[in-house]
Amino acid sequence: MIFTTPDGDTLEELAALCNDEGADAALTPEDLRSGLVQLATLNLVESRGDLFERRFTIHNLTRSFLHKQGQTWQEP
Repeated sequence: MIFTTPDGDTLEELAALCNDEGADAALTPEDLRSGLVQLATLNLVESRGDLFERRFTIHNLTRSFLHKQGQTWQEP
């Protein structure tokens, strides 16, 4: 999710990211959809858009938390 655009990515765009040549294993559309629903329920992923086009991005609070955690990992 850290590779999503600021406006979020569609399910198809996320599937392409998850299933690129560098991915360890292919992710089925059903597994991706199920995972996104769980992450959105936990408020870790934000779901935007309308009935015809949903976009998903990392939730701002999650992004802030990961940014702070990354800073502590870099400090000696």
